[in-house]
Amino acid sequence: IVSTMRNPGAVALEAWLKYHMAIGFTHIILFLDDPNDSTSPQVAKEAQQTMMATVHVRHVDDAIREEWKTLKDSYAELKDKLDDHMARQRLNAGVAVKIAKEQYDLKWLLHIDADELFYTATMDIRPHFQKLEKEAGQHGIWQAIYINLEALSPADEVAQPHYEHVSTFKRNPHTLLEAESSLLLPAYNDPPAARLQYFTGYQVGKAAVRVEEGVEASDVTLFSKSREFDYKGQFENMVVFEGPYVLHYIHIGFEEVRRKYQNMGTKSADLNQIPFYHTAIGFFARNTSRSEREDEDVHRAVYNTFAVYPAWPDLSALPPPGNPPQTPHELLRNSTTKGRISPLAARSLLVRIAGPGLLLQFLRANGMLASSEKSSDKYTAGPP
Repeated sequence: IVSTMRNPGAVALEAWLKYHMAIGFTHIILFLDDPNDSTSPQVAKEAQQTMMATVHVRHVDDAIREEWKTLKDSYAELKDKLDDHMARQRLNAGVAVKIAKEQYDLKWLLHIDADELFYTATMDIRPHFQKLEKEAGQHGIWQAIYINLEALSPADEVAQPHYEHVSTFKRNPHTLLEAESSLLLPAYNDPPAARLQYFTGYQVGKAAVRVEEGVEASDVTLFSKSREFDYKGQFENMVVFEGPYVLHYIHIGFEEVRRKYQNMGTKSADLNQIPFYHTAIGFFARNTSRSEREDEDVHRAVYNTFAVYPAWPDLSALPPPGNPPQTPHELLRNSTTKGRISPLAARSLLVRIAGPGLLLQFLRANGMLASSEKSSDKYTAGPP
């Protein structure tokens, strides 16, 4: 795995690392976007020792910026956008391909973020990647794309690590049947002012790529191959998997989400890949005509509307007690408010995935994971 993180926090990072190591990843290349982050390397070192896997840690400093310049295609495109976090992610992923090949002789490299977990129902990635490697050689597969599911928060505040407490996910729009899409998605894609998009993040999945010379990141989700190299027919095809999945914990915890978008609103960044970000920055902007408490109440109400499972969707469309159940089509047709969608219909868009939380609980019960947020104090911060 390659990932770029900025001050992820000891509890979240420890859970993220140990979860992926527990399901079979042997190498994680971790770029720390804050060059003064002294906590994350300690967490990575402890995870290595506990789980007997490798974490290759690099700070995004002057040395790594020099390595970016060796990436011909992506650096030429991004050299004037280095203040954009997504640009740095792409460049780091390109450097990671070189590290994976030259230092570890790895076959495949998966690019995911701190708010994502790779999930397979067997909780063991090895059979999947062994089969993928075999079929890749036979069919010239060079990139595997894993459909992402988007989490709903169980409450407006969730303790770290979020992955342990969240188990409800929205199905990816690309996986819905035509009948489901035509009945259910218009309520989200053409919403009233009080309702937001069905998926608030990306929908195209995340990719793992065969580790070869000339491979770089074409964006933060997919990879590209160089036109300068002759891959001898081995880099011809891509494959898309609906399972294993990438679980995207994009909007978990009101305070973290509001802080994210308020910070994002103060920076220059390319937000074109995620249209929802433009909307969210406006929603969470400080309104000086309101008191801070009033502002928080408004922001929290908006957050609950699109991110919190108990408030998603509008429960007023439920049939009265004792009435026979209605079909999703009947419930949608009988709804009188544009954009409203019934709980029965909406919940057909949801899946319950408990595996990551149960695995983290198992690791904690066996002394392999910190028992609480307070236990992160063992990672004492060193000098900046």
